Amino acid sequence: MATFKGAIKKCETCEASFKVSPNRAQTARFCSYKCKAAWMRTIRDKTLILKCEGCGKDFTEYLSHASRRKYCSIKCHAKYRTDRGSFGAENGMWKGGTTIHSSGYRYVADPDNAFKSLGNYIFEHRYVMENWLRENDPKSEYLTTVEGKLFLNPEIVVHHKNHDKLDNRIENLECMTSGEHASHHHEERRQLKQT
Repeated sequence: MATFKGAIKKCETCEASFKVSPNRAQTARFCSYKCKAAWMRTIRDKTLILKCEGCGKDFTEYLSHASRRKYCSIKCHAKYRTDRGSFGAENGMWKGGTTIHSSGYRYVADPDNAFKSLGNYIFEHRYVMENWLRENDPKSEYLTTVEGKLFLNPEIVVHHKNHDKLDNRIENLECMTSGEHASHHHEERRQLKQT
């Protein structure tokens, strides 16, 4: 007859002794699903008052989640992470502030831009055009003022003359309205059909 090699544990709910296999000897806490469910009901609605590591305010959290919560909100967590310098060049994943968008255009980091995306990026061709216009033609109709600073109007399209989405030299870029841009491409397609 084989000898039992597991462990004998004491149930945390009913305090009855029960046998478990060796691989559960360290983790088993209950003799049955019924006892585990009873224990879960006792802690499910219990809450604790925790102090936010970001803003210092007290907040309420369920006991079962308390070990995972450090901040009172997502907003506070994001602010705290920013204050610790985990964004931009301070972040270990930083790749120089540029990335390629799924549409093939290059994005550059520009956290101070009024029309930045959620991740603090704008398209590089718009960034190049905006800076060139600020320096060379600050009264341009393509610029708009936001809180005293000039930005490229979001309704303006920056067209790549040679159709290379990554060629963002100023001589390859041209500002157009969306209507002018659509007409330009329509005319190009019409000319291609004629050849």
